[in-house]
Amino acid sequence: MKKLILFVSVILLAQWSIGQATEPVMTQFYNTPLQVNPANAGLFAGRARIITNFKRQWESIGQPFQTIAASGDFQIARDVTGGDFFGMGIDINQDKSGVSNLSNLSANVSFSMTKAFDSRKSHFASVGVQGGYGQRSISSADLNWGSQWTNNGFNNKIPTSDQALDEVTSYFDLGVGVNYFYAQPDDAVKLYLGVAGYHLTQPEMSFLGSEEEVIGRRFTINGGLRYQFGRSSNFSIYPNFIYSWQGKSNVTIYGTDLEYRINDGSRSTGTRKYTSFALGMYHKWNSVLSPVMKLHKAGFSLYVSYDFEIGNITRVTNGQGGIEVALKYRVGFRSGKDKRNINNAFL
Repeated sequence: MKKLILFVSVILLAQWSIGQATEPVMTQFYNTPLQVNPANAGLFAGRARIITNFKRQWESIGQPFQTIAASGDFQIARDVTGGDFFGMGIDINQDKSGVSNLSNLSANVSFSMTKAFDSRKSHFASVGVQGGYGQRSISSADLNWGSQWTNNGFNNKIPTSDQALDEVTSYFDLGVGVNYFYAQPDDAVKLYLGVAGYHLTQPEMSFLGSEEEVIGRRFTINGGLRYQFGRSSNFSIYPNFIYSWQGKSNVTIYGTDLEYRINDGSRSTGTRKYTSFALGMYHKWNSVLSPVMKLHKAGFSLYVSYDFEIGNITRVTNGQGGIEVALKYRVGFRSGKDKRNINNAFL
């Protein structure tokens, strides 16, 4: 019981210290592209992309934390200037945590433009902007206050003189980002690097009715490299990372996948479907080790990972983290080089 109280207290303090706490980042950050950088809208191989995410963690403390997210993005005006195109995307995310049912809900719309800088369409840059609406809520029904303590324990029917909470607060948001992407013509090397900023207007948010509490600006840097071991090899390696900071806090996640291509798929006709299997390991600095398994078939991809806690939080979780699952579908992925002007250079 003491462990549970300590854990919930720490989480609530972290959530209330909005200006100093780093918002949750999925261990599978590569499957939340619009939460990483709005310039990622439309930046993929295919015509449209749909991703759903689910994460549930810290079951051992009795009140698990759960995250559900979904996003969809697509390319528009692809035929206007050859390799250049515009992108648009929508993402929705909800976190729910603790005995207070602390909930963070956000819905955002992203717009981007991607520019090809050479005739071979190997070098690209994209810029994006994101606007959205956020809502944070908390339920005080199951919370106990000091004035409710009796010799027989807490009695939540006793009126409390503690400060009342505004159980729902909302805000509008703004973010921007830029990306660079390089694809070798034979697909042997692909690399990218992006920088983004969120909560640029520092919206006001407080459960105590104070106008002094704001959501601190959050910045991210992410990048990756996909390298194929020889033109005829079926193996590829994919190291990638994200670094995010908000106020005085920061999160670093990095890792590598080793992929085996069972079927490389046909680049021109699209008759053979891309099929691969990958295993990877990711590390959230000083807190989590997360093995991941990835299955790809045509435009469908399934990702399953599990977070093993290794930091100080293991004192209350006994090292038990949680499972994370993502399902992705890319419409038109590797369906042929010239079909509807799809660029297979992207991932």
